[in-house]
Amino acid sequence: MTQTWLTVDCDDFRHIPKHYGHPTRSKSPILSQKLSPEFKLGMRGFEHWLSTHENPVTLFVIADSLENQEFCLWLKGIITEYSNRITIGCHGLTHKSWSAWPEDAEQFSQSITQAIEQISGFVGENFRPWFRAPAGYMAPWMVAPLVDCGIIVDSSINDSILTRVKAGGGNTWQQVVIPANKLVC
Repeated sequence: MTQTWLTVDCDDFRHIPKHYGHPTRSKSPILSQKLSPEFKLGMRGFEHWLSTHENPVTLFVIADSLENQEFCLWLKGIITEYSNRITIGCHGLTHKSWSAWPEDAEQFSQSITQAIEQISGFVGENFRPWFRAPAGYMAPWMVAPLVDCGIIVDSSINDSILTRVKAGGGNTWQQVVIPANKLVC
């Protein structure tokens, strides 16, 4: 039997590029930290879905979501219930699409370090040093800071027809995926 790696990003509406984190696409910010009704419905549906199978699942969590008590209670609950098959990766401190902005490796590194500290501190042994770029965008300059922060897997690197444009500003996945970067993709 082939094993499948199921992954889910924990983005609410306030996190999507239309509302946050993109220099040209973010036009109407959602300032509330409250979870949207749709996100809450998704949380309940996800929890029910977990009860229907035994597959391992990785959630990529945005650290600023941990500021919401309801999200924290839900996350702790599913970790408690499904601890042996739930892993948590880093989806950023916020949902800033770093590759769409001018290169700032130092600030990106600080942001990822802070996100890792917050997420791993909250989820404990369920944390894995895995990353998925917000909005799926990865630029070549982002690789070195991720490696320096201890990230060993970057699941945003996906050279498919759907994501070819997500290497940022005329870059290609071949520029991101190089053997020397030490990231598993």
